[in-house]
Amino acid sequence: MTVAKRSGDLPLWRLELTRGGKWGYIDRTGEFVIPPHFNCAFDFTEGLAGAISGKWGFIDRTGEFVIPPQFRRVRPFAEGLAPVCLEGYGWGAIDRTGQWVVPPQFENIDMFSEGLAVASFKGKKGYIDRTGRWVIPPQFEWAWKFSEGLAKVMFSFESSRLDCYGWIDRTGKLIIPPGSYFYPDFTRGDFKQGLAIVQHILPQVKSWEYGYIGDDGHFRIQPQFDRGKDFSEGLAAVAEIKIYPLWRFLIHGLQKLFLKHQTSSSFGIETFWGYIDPTGHLAIAHQFDDAKEFSEGLAAVKQGSKWGYIDRTGKLVIPYQFDDAGGFRNGLAVVWLHDRMHYIDRTGHIVTLRD
Repeated sequence: MTVAKRSGDLPLWRLELTRGGKWGYIDRTGEFVIPPHFNCAFDFTEGLAGAISGKWGFIDRTGEFVIPPQFRRVRPFAEGLAPVCLEGYGWGAIDRTGQWVVPPQFENIDMFSEGLAVASFKGKKGYIDRTGRWVIPPQFEWAWKFSEGLAKVMFSFESSRLDCYGWIDRTGKLIIPPGSYFYPDFTRGDFKQGLAIVQHILPQVKSWEYGYIGDDGHFRIQPQFDRGKDFSEGLAAVAEIKIYPLWRFLIHGLQKLFLKHQTSSSFGIETFWGYIDPTGHLAIAHQFDDAKEFSEGLAAVKQGSKWGYIDRTGKLVIPYQFDDAGGFRNGLAVVWLHDRMHYIDRTGHIVTLRD
């Protein structure tokens, strides 16, 4: 293994040598700039990266700890602050010099976004500012970061209730109240490009469809999809589910059992993913077994058991060959092949060649 000369302010990417192995950082050519000797490590944000050597600390681009390992847990820097947990004291937040800005006193703190961070106290969640002062007191069962001026909050863990979610502004005012026949996916629902995905409940058939609301709570794209994901770069992945007739169900099952036909579908049911634009128009036809968000003009899509990449027209530009695939960042994307982590460029070339 060679270590490349350090490259100033050029991007670095974290890389795990083998699954469960050590982490280091590579440059655009795939050469290690920071040797893999960390048990775990985060991506660089705002010039620093969380890394663990016994305990968590933060390294600079030379690989040296500039904030010594001392924390039980950390989160990446955002807006100049990093949430950290000090054993026996709880969560607080430090600046890039390692000085406490928010004293450790909370049960949890998420990354700052739009000047506020979700914090937990006595089992409830609220929002603190950069000094640790409660701006929105802890009152929610769950809460998400602010995005485009709004944050999704949960009032109850009772998933059968339709009045458990809403969106608030930075003062805590309820902008989109609960009680309508929709609620957001637990892992999605941030506003992105003016739209948030929600599930529209159909009580009469005990089913739901996905649509997209605007910041006034009204539907911009009517509920019509069986699955959906957030908008990114002007497109959102949506899916339709098809149920096979009996004869096709039997053929499909035989393919899986005897022909070893690889598919992500269940017997008798198949999910097809495509992409819509902000008007709800189907821009890329339903044809993929799975699909991820666009980043830097490309999106990872799945056919059978393998992932490749398409462009914004739906053209396959990197063939299906990877066991899993992530989004592009600064011209490279993380992929997994034969249980090993790699990076590819926009042509699909694997830049991480290891001994």
